[in-house]
Amino acid sequence: MPHRRDHSRKFQSYARSMRREPSEAERRLWSRLCDRQVGGFKFRRQVPVHGYIVDFACIDAMFIVEVDGSQHFEPEAERMDRHRDAELFRVGWRTMKLQADVVIEGTDDVLRTILEELKASYVRMHPHPSPLPQAGEGARQEDAR
Repeated sequence: MPHRRDHSRKFQSYARSMRREPSEAERRLWSRLCDRQVGGFKFRRQVPVHGYIVDFACIDAMFIVEVDGSQHFEPEAERMDRHRDAELFRVGWRTMKLQADVVIEGTDDVLRTILEELKASYVRMHPHPSPLPQAGEGARQEDAR
């Protein structure tokens, strides 16, 4: 199923405001995901996807990274997250959930894990031999540092 972005003004406005106020973990992770720094994969942050705003999305691999703070461990929030993840999976997205403190304390390890999952997602979506995306000209050529 193709990627569906939500373009309503209200949704786009909300996503924009979330980009302006990231958590420390989101800020740290974004500084390492932006500009195709991880394996040449392009990420977007606070992206409306299929009726939800996700923290980070790699459209090419249909791969989402969510950074969860303590509020996500409340029973109702966990239920809502499971529902959202199942709905996104149903339309072809894979979601990786990370605890904020793990991102802050082990950013390099987290990036290695993200890269492994990205490669697996990309290969699954593009089963015929084709090269993985490469960093664009002028972009940093590092994988996950």
